[in-house]
Amino acid sequence: MLLMNGAALSAQFRTVPDEELRRTGVAPVEPFRVIGNIYYVGTEGISAFLITTSAGHILLDTGYAEGVPVVRGSIEKLGFNLRDIELIINSHSHGDHVGGHALVKELTGAKVLSSAADAPAMARGGAREGSPKLFEIDQIIRDKQEITLGGVKLVAHLTPGHTPGCTTWTMAVEEGGKKYNVLFHCSTSFSEGVRLTGDPAHPTRGADFRKTFAALKSLPCDILFLPHGQLFDLIGKMRRLKNGEKPNPFIDPAGCRSYIEKAEREFLTLPQ
Repeated sequence: MLLMNGAALSAQFRTVPDEELRRTGVAPVEPFRVIGNIYYVGTEGISAFLITTSAGHILLDTGYAEGVPVVRGSIEKLGFNLRDIELIINSHSHGDHVGGHALVKELTGAKVLSSAADAPAMARGGAREGSPKLFEIDQIIRDKQEITLGGVKLVAHLTPGHTPGCTTWTMAVEEGGKKYNVLFHCSTSFSEGVRLTGDPAHPTRGADFRKTFAALKSLPCDILFLPHGQLFDLIGKMRRLKNGEKPNPFIDPAGCRSYIEKAEREFLTLPQ
């Protein structure tokens, strides 16, 4: 079943057009500490997060290969060293989020973690099936698996739909003596022409999305991050944070719940 009504979807839940991705995927953004030990080191349009620890760092998504110099520059501008990255984790295996994995792995020697379902595409840097493998996946992660580095713990939640192995990550941070639940949401956006059923590459896409929405609604969320900055008002919240707004504008539990609920409602309007 084709999603032929993709143009009717809210822009917030449609995949970003390729031409816009290519432009914003290499456009620099001033890197900054978002909250706790989480730093934004991505580009204008494609998110990348550095999670720092006492035993090295974790990089969530690398963006396009062409955007790696921007990510590296952002990390160094914040006073960190790219070579101190120990783990590369990811949201999902599309090229705008994992295209830079091979280069960052080569530059750092970091281990790349992936869900089993997304691993083949990820090893190709998100390129289409039949493209050469660019690097080896070091570790396959399971649903609800914990990874720990330097006392910092993240939990992987397999939330398929956008890709077969789409992975949402959760962790806790502290600010002002309070603890907050962070949700790095994989993606629940849709593309015109994508099949909910009958797609040989992902025959369970529709059922996967339904399970994913149930899982997402069960996760505590005070702070929501998404793979593309415009989906969570990155620039607007960054400006408010730099202007000294209190509390931290990224702390928005109501906004997190609202985003997931709206995404599910959009999904339910599609031909099932």
